Amino acid sequence: ETALISLLIFSNAFAGDYYWVGNGGNWNDPSHWSNSSGGVAGYGVPNQLDNIFIDKESFTKNSQTILINTTVNVNSFNILNPLGNFILKSSLPISLNIYGDVEVKGEFIHDLIGDVNLVSNTNGTKNINFGVWNWKTNFTINGQGSYNFSNPILTPSGTFTLTQGEVNLNSNDIVCNNFISNSTQKRKLISQGSDILAYNSWITKTNKFNYNCLLYTSPSPRDRQKS
Repeated sequence: ETALISLLIFSNAFAGDYYWVGNGGNWNDPSHWSNSSGGVAGYGVPNQLDNIFIDKESFTKNSQTILINTTVNVNSFNILNPLGNFILKSSLPISLNIYGDVEVKGEFIHDLIGDVNLVSNTNGTKNINFGVWNWKTNFTINGQGSYNFSNPILTPSGTFTLTQGEVNLNSNDIVCNNFISNSTQKRKLISQGSDILAYNSWITKTNKFNYNCLLYTSPSPRDRQKS
């Protein structure tokens, strides 16, 4: 028991806030992370215990690129009104694993490909706001506790998967290419007043899945243009 308490204290001691600084660069470059907004760089590279912030002090030039070409694990993920339409980019499919809250505000260019995974081993509520932008990634929710959405999920070419957990859409919609919820884990979708539009396929198993939304598929915008 003493060893377990010591381990928890040791782990928590290394949880921190990481702020992107110094214009564009590679996510894994410690020279772009500070422990304060606009602060001194060289703080290290964040991990799943840490909260990351991209904010108004991150860039001094327009159209800067943050390149992610590896798996990323963070606690909370925050984009807070950064300067000048920066680009969040990956040149190959990546996994962005988020263990806590998400807050996305302000304009930027989404050029990530791969998977955004909301994962957690703890109960409690995670507040999720991915903004009102179209994403190119897949989204998966596979965590304990509940996820409280304050904006829609818009990934017209991606797959939305609910594997585990409770999702409260708060009358926000999901637009995706495929919707999947066919695991053996408990899933709940609180979706009164929401629509889920899947352009290609809807794959679910009703066992352990509770939902109350309007479900439908529709031709994608590209297919509609061809017709």
